[in-house]
Amino acid sequence: AQTYNVYALKVTYDPAVLIYVGIAEKAGVTQTVTDDKNGNLTILGYGAAQQCGEDEIVLNFTGKAAGAGVVTVAGAQVGMAETAEQQAASQAADAVVLSADAIVQVDNVYRVNLDGDIHR
Repeated sequence: AQTYNVYALKVTYDPAVLIYVGIAEKAGVTQTVTDDKNGNLTILGYGAAQQCGEDEIVLNFTGKAAGAGVVTVAGAQVGMAETAEQQAASQAADAVVLSADAIVQVDNVYRVNLDGDIHR
């Protein structure tokens, strides 16, 4: 398996159906995510060595509306560098994305409004 310790990803999602809520932490890896709130994520990560096909990057979404929300890896770069900024500066080769799309089906979205005080 290929090893990398820095990555840059572009991910799109359907903002009419999904709300991005975070990225799962990875031991020894620093990750930053920029969400434009219009369905575009930019993810930069660097740190401990990762194995292609074994170490996952897990994004968390919540449902906004019923429907099928598509999440797509629109671009990915991986490499060996000390920081994500060095990765971007080095123009690392594009990673091969084997399965770019995931479909998240949101069946029910429930909103609850509580009026008044809550007492114990």
